[in-house]
Amino acid sequence: EEALGEIDSTTAKVQGQEEEKETLTKEINGLQIDVSEKEGKMKEIKNELEAVRGDFEEKKRQAKKMEKKSAEYEKIISNLSREQKENASKVQSLKEQVESYKSEIENIAAKKA
Repeated sequence: EEALGEIDSTTAKVQGQEEEKETLTKEINGLQIDVSEKEGKMKEIKNELEAVRGDFEEKKRQAKKMEKKSAEYEKIISNLSREQKENASKVQSLKEQVESYKSEIENIAAKKA
């Protein structure tokens, strides 16, 4: 009888452990599914991040090109401004020459008269 009691007790323990094992197995399966889903989401996020990085790098390249163009345009504007000043100076010089020639012509005309 004592042996039967031990067998029943051991059988009950084994059944309890098997039930606990099933419960733990279900929890583990649920966690594995959760982990798989999270890994999938992480992969999506990584892909999105790479796409954003690619866009960012492209925008950086474009910004550098724009900076270079801007510097070129500033140089062109500076040169044009310098040329404009030089031309204005030449125009003023030519005006002065024209006035000088007018005076000479007037003096010559006055002498002939």
